Order: sequence, then C-alpha cells, then structure tokens
Amino acid sequence: MNTKRIALNQYLTLKLENEKIMLYVKGRKFKQLKNLKSLISFKEISPSKKKETLTEKDLKSAEKRFSMNINKYKRWIKEDYNPTLLKGFTGFIILEKLYEIGDPTAKKVFTKEICSAFKTNDSPIINDLKRGGYLNYLNQDQLKELLIDKYNIKKKELDLSGFGLNEIPQFVFELKDIKILNLESNFLENLSGAIEELNNLQILNLNYNNLKTLPESIGNLNSLEQLLLLNNKLEMLPETISNLESLKILDMGPNPHPRIYGTNRLNKIPKSIGNLTSIISLDFEDNELDFLPDSIGKLKSLKELLLGGNNLKSLPESILHLNSDLLLSLWGNPCLENSDPITKRVLNHFEGIIL
Repeated sequence: MNTKRIALNQYLTLKLENEKIMLYVKGRKFKQLKNLKSLISFKEISPSKKKETLTEKDLKSAEKRFSMNINKYKRWIKEDYNPTLLKGFTGFIILEKLYEIGDPTAKKVFTKEICSAFKTNDSPIINDLKRGGYLNYLNQDQLKELLIDKYNIKKKELDLSGFGLNEIPQFVFELKDIKILNLESNFLENLSGAIEELNNLQILNLNYNNLKTLPESIGNLNSLEQLLLLNNKLEMLPETISNLESLKILDMGPNPHPRIYGTNRLNKIPKSIGNLTSIISLDFEDNELDFLPDSIGKLKSLKELLLGGNNLKSLPESILHLNSDLLLSLWGNPCLENSDPITKRVLNHFEGIIL
C-alpha cells in the first residue's frame, strides 16, 4: 500500500493512502457522523472515486491535493484553529473531536463557535445545535451570557425546550422573579440545583425528559400553578407535593411515543394529595396505579380526573364526594370488569366518564 503521512500536531495526522486523503484525530480516522446539514458550507476533503489502477497522473494529482491540504491544515492549526480558514461542518466537527480529547486551544475555539452560531437568527442552525446537545459544552458563565442575551428575561419567562440539556443551568436558579420555565424535551434525569429558590414560578414544564424522581424541595414552590411531567420515568411523587397549595394542573399523563420518550410508572399517589385544594386537573393516565387514597375525595375544585390505563381494581367510596360534573377517565382499569358496588355508583354519579 502506497501511504504517506504527516503529523500536523500532537492530535492530528493527515495520510495519503492510495489516492485517498484521510484525517486522523488521535490515531482514529475522522468520520463525520453528525447530521448537521445546516452547518455545511465547506466541502469535506473526499477521496476521488475508486479506480482499479492508478496512473502516474492520478498519483501526481493526489499528491498535489495532499500537499495543498497539509498547508491548509497547518495554517489552520498555526492560527489557533481559526474558524475562517476551515469553515462549516468539517471544521466544527473536528473541533468537537479535539475538544473531547482535551485540546485546550480547541476547547476555547469550539465553545466560542457554539456561542457565535447560537447568536445568529438562523433557525435551522439553532435547531441543530439544540438537538445535538451542544449547549452542554458551555460553562455556566457562557450559558448565562448566551441565553440571557438571546431571550428577554424581563418577560419573566425562559424557554429552554429542546436544548439537549443534561442538567438545569445554574444561572436559572438566580432568576428569582421568573414565572414560566419551559424545560420540555431535554435529557434531565433529576432537578439538580436550588429549584426551591424560584418562589415566583407559576408554570414548570418538564415534559419529555428522563426524570426518575422529584426532589422534596419542589414542595417549596408556593406560587406553582402548573406542573407538567408527562413522558418521564417517574415511579413516585414526594409527599411534599401536597405543599403546592396554588397548584391547579398536575399532568403525568400518557406517552404517545413510548419508543422514543420515557414513560411514567407511578404506582401510588401520596395520601397528602388531598391537601391540593386548588387543583383543577389531575392526569395520571397510563401509569401503574393499583389504588387511590381516600384523600382524593377532598379535592372539591377538581374538574378533571384522568385515570385511564392503570391497574385500579377498585375505587374508594370517597371519590363520590367529588362534583358530579367532573370529567372522569377510567378506561383500561380492572375495576370496570369487577362491577363492585362502588364502581357502579361511580358510573352513575358522574356525568362525564371516559370508558
């Protein structure tokens, strides 16, 4: 095999192998696996079509291209990975690889490029960055500067949906006056941080994440009116949920895309749920509940109780204390087949029932 190689620096090596120009990052062949079509403005160095035999002219042409690319990459490296010299998709992904293996210069340039790209008004680019989870590469100061600059926090609303976040940025907990926080469609596994500091929060959207538990401190969100938790991996709720006296909507409902997102597996409702005197809507559809606490009958403001797709074999008599105009969903529960006396009374008591 006719191979030429040159080490560009301690991380990058360029090789010419039978007319094919290959870049190696720390000994591994560079491959563009990311689907960031909107960032493509630079053609990747690509091998010419495979030929059965290589003529002298072919070899000279390949060697010329090899020499040109050596000069291009050397200049790029000499100028601290200057983004203007290796634009678009290829340069961006090489920087990502260099970031991951610990190149300090690449780390600075890569995070700066992420910030610059995110500050554009180009929606496809921003969506690619969000879906790719690129904000996770930024430190807390960069995130704070970027997002506060991007969004008008004076509106007391912050939308971080679909940003690919693994954790909530720490600066969020400094926004004491924020009323609406949208964290939908991220990769959060827990609510790390001082969530209880957001005393003025009214709507907390955590739909489409990977939450397995909620912290006890969530009960300190005294102003919270809507807690949206569908499509997570929750198996229980903390007893402190009962402290949310302003809560009107609690949504832990069904997942229309179970193969893509998580599915809640709530197996019991805290007895203290009866303290949610302001609650209007409870959605527990498609969970694993096998009983309801008697305290459910204390929810006099309740207008919607969705329990379809659970394992309820019976219903507490206290449920009959709820308003008769309540919308009640019971489909898919064993209690409908058992025909016990209380279930029969429930079916006759409520005006709107989904079976």
